[in-house]
Amino acid sequence: MRISTDCTSRAEECWRLAKLAAKPEDWQHFIEMAATWDILAKQRPSDKLAETWALAEAIANGERISPVRSGQYGPKR
Repeated sequence: MRISTDCTSRAEECWRLAKLAAKPEDWQHFIEMAATWDILAKQRPSDKLAETWALAEAIANGERISPVRSGQYGPKR
């Protein structure tokens, strides 16, 4: 799953939980978490562009690349 999609789905879940919260302080926490996930989802496309440029540069330099654990690509060891 793409990170921005994951952030968006987490934000939606927080909005849903906020609607179910009985106490105002619980409601406020879910609203804050949802807003934070929304911000993270919006930031990810620019991060993805930076990753794409780094990958293109590595390919242009003839580096062998392989997926790494975070889902990004890096030099093959």
